[in-house]
Amino acid sequence: MRKLLLVIFGLLGFVFLVGFFSAILLGRDPALITATKYGETNRVSQLIQEGNNPDTTDRDKLTALIWASDKGYADIVNILLAAGADVNAAAKDGVTALGCASKSGHLEIVKILLNAGSNINTKNEEGTSPLMLASQFGHSDIVKILLSKGANVNAPDNTNDTSLMWASLFGHFEIVKLLISANANVNTVDINGETALMWAIEGINLERDAPPEFLKRANINMKDKKRNYKTVEILLSAGANVNAKDKDGDTVLKRTQEAGNEEIVQLLKSYGAKE
Repeated sequence: MRKLLLVIFGLLGFVFLVGFFSAILLGRDPALITATKYGETNRVSQLIQEGNNPDTTDRDKLTALIWASDKGYADIVNILLAAGADVNAAAKDGVTALGCASKSGHLEIVKILLNAGSNINTKNEEGTSPLMLASQFGHSDIVKILLSKGANVNAPDNTNDTSLMWASLFGHFEIVKLLISANANVNTVDINGETALMWAIEGINLERDAPPEFLKRANINMKDKKRNYKTVEILLSAGANVNAKDKDGDTVLKRTQEAGNEEIVQLLKSYGAKE
């Protein structure tokens, strides 16, 4: 169920931090990795000058460049790249520097990595691309630059989820507009036969169903109570199939009625939604 997925997804940051601190406490990280994690720019520079390999990794094969990109240390990113760090190096799970910078909202670093030749359509082991990560986490400025540099707007992950679906789920309607303007397919279906419109409907009760930490991390604008309505309206105006059914035969209208949002129910009916 996607509700479970949301909880797991929200815990990813916690797991990442646990791995970080356990590695530090156990003394398993090379000096360059440790200095990078703590943002010690001068120390990183010193270690590079002493001949440390810029592609040094931790036990999860996360390079110093990946750590610097995730944490937003642009100066360290520049030092590592100047020393010859592999801009496309991937960790055990396929995570790359560009993916981390896109997820974390570090626009300057995204630009640096792209200029250094980062693969814009790289995917992690789950098939998630940088564009998908930026769309999930609500970073419209990064979505813009990735699209302008040729990111595949319709690239699916391993379960056929797309950037548009994730942006729709979280009510990132400005990103939904950007993706559609870049020719995102509004009627692509995921492994469960669900469209972006269905994902948008599922986002109606996100505030009730997801942990607060998750909502904050995903940059969901909880103050905008119309975000789901706006997202649905944008998808419908772009040609989303208002009568699409998932693998269980449930319609968009049925899902919306179950979610209890009468305003969106009436919007769907105005576009021809049937019982």
